[in-house]
Amino acid sequence: MKNLLVLGLVAALLFSISAALSLYLQQSGKPAETADTAKTEKPAKEKEPEAKAEKNAPKLKAEDQIPSGSAREQNAALQDQLDRIERQKSRLVVVTADLRNHRDRVEQQTKELTLEIRKSMAFIGELDGRAKELIQVEQANSKSADELKKQQLDIEESERKNIEKLATVLDTASSETAASIITKMADEGKLDTAVKVLSRMKERAVAKVLEAMPDASLAAQILDRMRTLKRPASP
Repeated sequence: MKNLLVLGLVAALLFSISAALSLYLQQSGKPAETADTAKTEKPAKEKEPEAKAEKNAPKLKAEDQIPSGSAREQNAALQDQLDRIERQKSRLVVVTADLRNHRDRVEQQTKELTLEIRKSMAFIGELDGRAKELIQVEQANSKSADELKKQQLDIEESERKNIEKLATVLDTASSETAASIITKMADEGKLDTAVKVLSRMKERAVAKVLEAMPDASLAAQILDRMRTLKRPASP
């Protein structure tokens, strides 16, 4: 009987301890749960203005939105334009080099023609001097007509050959160069010689030379003299 009482007291004591421990655990867990709930609710409340801001934010129209591939297309177009510019630059370099080479050839040809023309003009001037000397000799010494005529014919033949040579040179020269030479001959009082030279040149070349002359009145005067001068037959 005593043992039963002891067991009953022990069971009651254990039950009381268990109940007290359970109550203690329940009371200590409520603040933590409350804190967790507060932490959970606080971000939710903080997110409410953000959600409202996103909801009230103005949405872009379809035409205002930039296509995803527009930047790549613009870059491709710019690259294509740069490639075309590079190709044009390459072509311009080639054309510039060709023009420079052509200019050098023209300058060299002009130098050679100028030298040849100076020689021919010097010889023609020498022949003119000889002709004047013959006229003076004829007047002073009264030489026979036949001898003077022969000498005159020789001079005219030499002059004709040199005029033909000068005409051939001017046929191959540029119209600007030939026009400058003809103008210089006219300014030096050798207009008749200039007309004879032009009469020996090709008609197409003569037209270009007269057109290139800076003095239109001089070109017209030369053209009138050429019309009255009998054009020599082509050899």
